[in-house]
Amino acid sequence: LTALYYDPCPCGRTLVRMARVFKRTDQMITVRGINVFPEKIREVLALFPEVETDYTLQVKRKKGMNDQLQLLVAPAQAVTHKETKKKENLEEEMQMALRRAIGLRIEVKLTEKGERKEAR
Repeated sequence: LTALYYDPCPCGRTLVRMARVFKRTDQMITVRGINVFPEKIREVLALFPEVETDYTLQVKRKKGMNDQLQLLVAPAQAVTHKETKKKENLEEEMQMALRRAIGLRIEVKLTEKGERKEAR
């Protein structure tokens, strides 16, 4: 995304000028009319030191229903079975933070790195 300037340049040039590129639209996805940028998701993930900033975002398309997003992200440390409740709470907190930042419900699932690569 960028802008075009049609007014003359201070140097005297009269050709159309292009502003710096603001964001790349090829990295943006649109779900239910809302633009989702990877940078925004990374900003939210940075608020949670318990998870890594690398992630996989899946778009689930179901016939007759709206598209749904699922975010697969690895915990910074392995989660044991005893910490299952803690994991569920973290997933819910991240879902709420993403909804506030992006305006869209994104299902969050904590997965190990190997599981995430298989989902691509």
